[in-house]
Amino acid sequence: GTRDDRLALGTRFGADVTINVRTQPPHHRLEQVLEAAGGRGADCVVDTAGTPQTLAESLSWLRPGGRYVNAGVAVPSANVPLDVYDLARRNLTIKGAWVSNTRHFIAAVSLVQSRRFPFGELATHRLPLANAHQALTMGKQLGALKVVLLP
Repeated sequence: GTRDDRLALGTRFGADVTINVRTQPPHHRLEQVLEAAGGRGADCVVDTAGTPQTLAESLSWLRPGGRYVNAGVAVPSANVPLDVYDLARRNLTIKGAWVSNTRHFIAAVSLVQSRRFPFGELATHRLPLANAHQALTMGKQLGALKVVLLP
């Protein structure tokens, strides 16, 4: 990811390691992953930054048989060259995550209702619907994770 406040919350949601790709140099990021994974690479990387650069780098962090999940793309971006030989040789799995149908929505609501994770902490700001423009501006600023509009 790119924001320390969100990365800290990722730890509360079960991430073993979180990496800020804006503040940590690439060699340190790889060292951090290898150290946490006993030198073999990560079992799974969840990329919440959603940039072409983080996809390519995140794949290098995986162990053979590892899984990459891209959950950070909100808008179209550049294409990414992919070494399909390396993908096959290391038996990697790449998965995109996009909540776009009723089945996904029902699963998400069930997870929230389970109270297994602190979802309430995601909503850092609540504003009346009349302040929607302000909410959109806040969503772009550091410190606001999710801004909720109230009727």
